[in-house]
Amino acid sequence: MNINAAADGAADIAICHRNADIPNEYPTRITQLLGTRWPLLLGGMMWLSDAHLVAAMVRAGGMGFITARSANSNEQFRQELQTCHHLTGGMPFGVNLTLSRRMQNNNIVLERLHIALEEGVRIFETAGLPPTSLLPQLRQTNAIVIHKCAHVRHAVAAQNLGVDAVTLVGMEEGGHPGSNQLPTFLNGAYALEHLHIPLALGGGIGHGRQIAAALALGADAVVMGSIFTLAREHPHTRHINNA
Repeated sequence: MNINAAADGAADIAICHRNADIPNEYPTRITQLLGTRWPLLLGGMMWLSDAHLVAAMVRAGGMGFITARSANSNEQFRQELQTCHHLTGGMPFGVNLTLSRRMQNNNIVLERLHIALEEGVRIFETAGLPPTSLLPQLRQTNAIVIHKCAHVRHAVAAQNLGVDAVTLVGMEEGGHPGSNQLPTFLNGAYALEHLHIPLALGGGIGHGRQIAAALALGADAVVMGSIFTLAREHPHTRHINNA
């Protein structure tokens, strides 16, 4: 093999890639569902997915979810929603509703759902228990529901409940990972044999190559969280910069 010729060929490919037209969107079933340009989701991170971080994701063309449980009061939660609405310039954003296994702790979630609907939110990420108790209100308002879980059987159950899409996370997920020990891509490959609604994959995804791999596998989007702790809009980073 001619080494110089190989080098010239690699250079030509690199130039071709640099000169290629860069699209301003990547349509999938989830981007069409949410009205976003990119199949990128910022999952709800407790205490971290606030109005500033979520709004930055939305302005960048993805979708983010403010965590309803992070607010210390209903009034603070309402203010977060109003701040996010202002920062996005009116673009839609989402809210994360996580149901606890301690049923007495879920009354606050129902209260926060009511507030979110009052403030015009119509995109929700549910997690924890199946969103059975939330679906009546969500369906009455034509809200979009993406349920996040760690097991394929739970994803199928959510599909049977009538959610619009599911997020499936693998063992690499940060924060509060589920009990499933399957890695993200193995979990996703198995799920695609059992789901007909849009699927987002999460867990250990933080690079463009990993995003491309998930989409090539057949996923409709990826969900990321920990990687955005590096963003300047992250609450801890804002605190340091403002100090």
